[in-house]
Amino acid sequence: KGIEMEKKSDKSKDDLVLLVTLAGLAISAMKKHPNKNKIDVTYDLSVALPVATITPQTAQEFVERYMNHHTVKFHHPSGREVVVNIQVEFCKCLPEGAAGSWGIVYDEKGKTIKRKVEITEDKTTEIDFVDKTILSFDIGAGTTEEVVSHGVSFKHKMSRGLSYGVKETLLDIIKVWNLNNKQKTIDSIAEFNAIYLDSEHPRHIRLKEASRGALLGLANRIATD
Repeated sequence: KGIEMEKKSDKSKDDLVLLVTLAGLAISAMKKHPNKNKIDVTYDLSVALPVATITPQTAQEFVERYMNHHTVKFHHPSGREVVVNIQVEFCKCLPEGAAGSWGIVYDEKGKTIKRKVEITEDKTTEIDFVDKTILSFDIGAGTTEEVVSHGVSFKHKMSRGLSYGVKETLLDIIKVWNLNNKQKTIDSIAEFNAIYLDSEHPRHIRLKEASRGALLGLANRIATD
């Protein structure tokens, strides 16, 4: 089964978030160095907390959990042990949903992105979003963020976080599905995603049809809350 955070858990303090992130970084390093038993890597990280709970204090505490040195050990069934030493040199915590504005305003090298805009039928001009107001949405598992930023500057008073995301809706869909399909039950959200996102899966079409009403209801709730 997929490993998921408990309902109403505090992301800034939950060990699962930290452990999964470090494990993912370690696996990435192992893929790049498959034959090494000891790997030393450094990372700069960007992490995020829900808009409704983030404060300067919780953001700093979350950053401090990632900073400095971590060691991850993988024990293979063959008896081989791989040690990955992770050094986090820089970590920044942003509100969930706010990071998206960086990809709108700047490219990967930090240069301002210029975009062509049609003014009239035969005339275009170039603009950027450095000083534009941007509205971003981040629909997550447990929360939904509506984030307003001026360029990449987060506007907390204009933003808001909803205390629900897709998780409860997906669990309701799974519950109904399992009642109607006792021989082909879905046991986790991870399994739901694997079926729903794979157009070649034999249950894909049926699951999409079974999910449609609940997901449209969730979309309407987010739009009108």
